Amino acid sequence: SFDKFNQNYKNIYMVASEWKYSDGKSDFIMETPTPLGPFLKENFPEVIQSTRFEKQFGGRFLEADNKKFMEQGFAIEPSFFDIFTVDIITGDSKDIANKPNSILISKHLADKFFGKENPLNKPITFFINAEKTKQYEVCGVYENIPDNSSLQFDFLIPLSIPEPGNWFAFGESTFLLLPNEIDKANLNETIARFYNYDKLGFDISWYLHPLKDMHFHSDFQQFVYHPGSIQYR
Repeated sequence: SFDKFNQNYKNIYMVASEWKYSDGKSDFIMETPTPLGPFLKENFPEVIQSTRFEKQFGGRFLEADNKKFMEQGFAIEPSFFDIFTVDIITGDSKDIANKPNSILISKHLADKFFGKENPLNKPITFFINAEKTKQYEVCGVYENIPDNSSLQFDFLIPLSIPEPGNWFAFGESTFLLLPNEIDKANLNETIARFYNYDKLGFDISWYLHPLKDMHFHSDFQQFVYHPGSIQYR
């Protein structure tokens, strides 16, 4: 049942790559070049929507009302909501696009911080690291993400992209919403033209990893929540 709560469950894909080295070893990479998502959306008519987000690996400390918790979350683009199902309880998810200091939080996190108080417009301190913080304002609350979701997050903040045109800046994960049929074999050939593999020193092979296979069949077990073994399904 993992990930089936997403309305687009069968049509969501992560763009992934295999980096092949001369010694025969490979790395499977879930980060993509920064311009990749918009490029695919613009140049592949089949791509219904694309979105980029950064997983806050290891979590981040959030503080409000003299309470401080380590939480997992994503920095997202507004198109995140066109692909993934997030049920907004109160507030407006569009503020992610309009207000750079906005933060959406889960009902679970809203209850932890604010109890029965209205969380809208409440300030939250986001700890970038041990010494640097940023102030956010709650723009909305969403229903808790189900336990059977490969992607778990209790907060969402706007994604900041400092080098939008840099094809050698890998940081964001890119997900696509695709129709039932698409020429997936053309993907590697199209993206490969941006890279001089002789200078890189290794080959990159691009592929589309289905969300529906993320839980049981994934090269990115550290990326997913409680990855499963198909042997014990």
